[in-house]
Amino acid sequence: MLFRATVLIDLWEWFVSPFLHLEAPTLIQALGLMLIVAFLFKNEVPNEEKAVKSSFSAILDKTISAGVTSVLLTLMFWVMGWVIQFWMV
Repeated sequence: MLFRATVLIDLWEWFVSPFLHLEAPTLIQALGLMLIVAFLFKNEVPNEEKAVKSSFSAILDKTISAGVTSVLLTLMFWVMGWVIQFWMV
């Protein structure tokens, strides 16, 4: 979560600050902004049919897979933002 907040700060400095003339958020403000966006746009309601009891190893595998995917996607967005802002300069 801290890594995603840091990437949000960088993206904000690269794209929002020059356009809207707003200063970059602090780490705490970035975490709060991420919390608000997650609250507004994540509508994951557990499906009763999908709630099948799994073994501990299957749950651990899904958790690790979701964590790695989250980190890789965040890193991908940061790299894409860096490349775009590099071309803007």
